[in-house]
Amino acid sequence: MSTIKCINGHESSDSSLHLTCANCGGAMLYKDACLLLQNLPKPEPAFEKVSVIFAGLPKSSLLEGENRDVYVASIAAGDNDEFEKIETFTMRRSEAVSWFDFYSKYLDKLQAWMKFVGLGRSHYRLLVVDTRKPLSVLVLAAISQFGKNTIVFAVTADQTSTLIEQNNSYAAISTALKKGFPVVAASTSYLDDLIFYTENDGLVVRSQALMPVLHLLVSSIDTVTDMLGNDVRLGVREHCISAILSASEKVYPSVDDVLYTQESSFSINAKKADIATAYLLAFAPLDVLNRIDKAFAKYRRQELKEVIGADHQGYPRDAGSSSALYDLMMIYGIKEGSTYAPLKKGYDSVASKVPDLRIEKVS
Repeated sequence: MSTIKCINGHESSDSSLHLTCANCGGAMLYKDACLLLQNLPKPEPAFEKVSVIFAGLPKSSLLEGENRDVYVASIAAGDNDEFEKIETFTMRRSEAVSWFDFYSKYLDKLQAWMKFVGLGRSHYRLLVVDTRKPLSVLVLAAISQFGKNTIVFAVTADQTSTLIEQNNSYAAISTALKKGFPVVAASTSYLDDLIFYTENDGLVVRSQALMPVLHLLVSSIDTVTDMLGNDVRLGVREHCISAILSASEKVYPSVDDVLYTQESSFSINAKKADIATAYLLAFAPLDVLNRIDKAFAKYRRQELKEVIGADHQGYPRDAGSSSALYDLMMIYGIKEGSTYAPLKKGYDSVASKVPDLRIEKVS
C-alpha cells in the first residue's frame, strides 16, 4: 500500500486508518495516496472469431459441440416470458403477431442485446434465419448495425408456403438486400426434400441436413466472406447453393460426374441461365483435392463460360477422416430478384389488406 502522509508531511506511524495525523493533528491525505496506487490491468475479453446466430431455427449441435472459435446463439419467439441470456434472446409470442409487431416492439431491445453479447467484436457473423417467421424482419434490421463481414443464410418461402409466410419472407429478403447483406437462400421445398449421408451422424434429413452445410460454411468463412464480398461489389447479392456430401468413387465414377450432378440440386428454383458467379468449396484428402482442381478447371471452361466470375478453394480433410469420402459445395451468385420475385404475388396479397405489412415500414 502507498505511504500515507498528512497535510504537513508526516507519515502515518501505524497501519490503522485515521482521519487526522497523530503528530500534528493535520488531515491525512488519502486521496493523494490513492493516486500513487498501481493501475489495475485493463480487461481484454476474448471474443470468438465467428458468431453464428440462429433466428427462428434451432441451434446447431454440430457447431456447439466442437472446440471451435465460434459463438452460437439463438433468437426465438416463445410462449413464456421474454428473457435475455448470453446465448439466447427470447420474445413472447403473445406480444406480437406480425413481423411489423415484432419489429416495432423489440428492435431497440434486440439491438442492445446484440451489442451486449459482443456480436460486433467477432470478425465474422453468419445469421441463419427462417424468413417465413415474423421475427425475421426484426432480426435482419437489428443486425444491420454490424453490416461488415456479415452473411445471411435465409430459409425462404416458396409457392408451397402460405400467403402470410410469403409476405414475411419477401419483407425479410428485401430488408436484407436493402441493408447490403449478401444472401444465401434455401427454399422451403429444398429443405423439405433435403437428405444427406454424413460420416459422423449418418443419415440426416430436412432441417437437420442443413447443419452439415452450415458447418462447411463456417469452416471456410474467410474464403466465403471474401467471395460474397466480391460479388456484392459486382452488384450480385443473391445466392443459392448446391451441395453433395460424403461423395466417393463407389457412388460417382469421377469428380467430373459430381460436378455435373450437383447442377440438379440448386437450393432455390433457379436455372443455369440465372447464374452470375460460381464458387466451389471442396473438402477432401489431398490426393482427391488434386483431382478436384483439374475437374473444376475443365468444368469452368465448358459450363461456366458466360458467368462473371468463377473460382474454387480446397480444404484438406482433418486427420482421421475417411479417405474415401469428400464434400463439395457450390455457391452460385444469381440474377437480381431470383430469391424474392416469386413471392411478390403472395406479399402483395397480404400487404394490400394490411398496410402495416409493407416493407416501406422498415427504416
